[in-house]
Amino acid sequence: DRDVTGVQTCALPIWAKKVVLSCENEAQLLQLESLCNEAKLPNSLITDAGLTQIPSGSRTVLGVFGAVSQVDKVTGKLRTL
Repeated sequence: DRDVTGVQTCALPIWAKKVVLSCENEAQLLQLESLCNEAKLPNSLITDAGLTQIPSGSRTVLGVFGAVSQVDKVTGKLRTL
């Protein structure tokens, strides 16, 4: 068993819209996190556990939550994955 102390969970309703976008690098990911914080959009920066090819501690995903119009102001120029 893995230690999940401090792990946050979030259950999205089945009808919640989910879109996967890509950015260029970790610096852009961190910039997007900052923009989300400034816009007061709920967000969560995910750090990889290192159980696959991705090195442990790599920041790989930014989950952004909120009204589509607000999220699009931050993510609207990103490409879909």
